[in-house]
Amino acid sequence: MKKLSLCILLLFSIIMLNAQEVFTGTIEYSISFPGMELDPMMKSYMPTSIIATYGNDALKIEQLSNAVSQTVIVKEEEKMTYILLSMMGQKFMIKQPMENTDNMLSNDSTEIEYTEETKTIQGYECKKCIISTTAEGTAVTSTCYTSSQIINPINKLSNANLGVDIIPLEYEVETAGIKMLLSAKSIKKSKVKKSEFAIPDGYKEISMEDLQNLGM
Repeated sequence: MKKLSLCILLLFSIIMLNAQEVFTGTIEYSISFPGMELDPMMKSYMPTSIIATYGNDALKIEQLSNAVSQTVIVKEEEKMTYILLSMMGQKFMIKQPMENTDNMLSNDSTEIEYTEETKTIQGYECKKCIISTTAEGTAVTSTCYTSSQIINPINKLSNANLGVDIIPLEYEVETAGIKMLLSAKSIKKSKVKKSEFAIPDGYKEISMEDLQNLGM
């Protein structure tokens, strides 16, 4: 369940890396599980909130749950992705070049369907697209609503050509029988200091293979 949650977070971060103009600030997403009754154990690993923070040359996506906190930080200057995991009193960091993160989710099986369906989210007119791909061997289907009015230049760093060129304001993903809906509940434009993207102390650096060997 933790691996599934990490795959969802990585897919979400790569889609957000494909933004094209300038938005700096934070977007907070509400999370729900349409038509599902989660048992207490599963619910403890599911995210309770996601906050995306955009700077001029960096991106941070924080996913919080009762059992696990996961953060992805992407830095332009370093061309690096940092994945931070905090669970059961342990803190781990996976550091890898951006293209490695992209390759986890960018593959020939990715299919994108664009539609003319629209809706207004937080005052922005959005269009719908549907993405089907594979993340770490897990089939993932997602629906995004995006607006050309809210975009960010950090997409220049992403090699993941998913075809989505703007920030999702609503995002529904279904994989392994679990459907999760994220919808922007607040959008705050602001200048963001570089210190917002600093890697905190106390994290042990491990590899993705190490993480899998730990059963996470």
